[in-house]
Amino acid sequence: MNIKTYLSYFSFLVLLSNLCIAAPVAMVEHLSDGVADVQLLDFLEPGRVVKLGEKEALSLGYLNSCIREKINGGIVTVGENQSVVDGGDVEREKLQCDGVRLILAANEAMHSGAMAFRALKKNNNAKLTVHDTSPILILPKGGKVVIKRIGQEKERHKLMLDANDSRVMLDLAKEAISLTPGATYMLSSSGKTLVFDIAKNAIHNPKNIVGRVIPL
Repeated sequence: MNIKTYLSYFSFLVLLSNLCIAAPVAMVEHLSDGVADVQLLDFLEPGRVVKLGEKEALSLGYLNSCIREKINGGIVTVGENQSVVDGGDVEREKLQCDGVRLILAANEAMHSGAMAFRALKKNNNAKLTVHDTSPILILPKGGKVVIKRIGQEKERHKLMLDANDSRVMLDLAKEAISLTPGATYMLSSSGKTLVFDIAKNAIHNPKNIVGRVIPL
């Protein structure tokens, strides 16, 4: 390998490394009025800083550790598995989610098939497992949404959303849609598809946002 080829290969590895490091690790589940640094359902990367006023609050769901944090006030720095909170109070609880596969799906949703996701995906072909019978869908835009059960064509759900909307949250519980524990489904919307499983022991738990969310 000549020096020019080596340098090009090295630059590629650095770029790939940076992209992988930038994968999201947490999601904003709730925030009080006045919080300006983030928005509801934002995916956050390690090192992201959120400043909260004394009476401001924020809830984060960590995609890998499945930890949910309720934070009141202070300076919040996003970590890999939990936040560092300076000058505020934090309460943590452990919930069920699909960890690494959820990070992959969130990274795909953020970067629209960026190199970091494809490189990681080769090493992990398993489907996303959702720990709730009524998931929350995070869609890039409105329009037609189809959820069909693989191997059981009679179970099919179709919804029409305002085509002008962008970054849509669709809570299937509010649509009175309950999926079958142990079944496999395909979600299609905006020209994208994602195959996911419903955990065999899944029930509906509105509190477990990271266990319910499906980023597309």
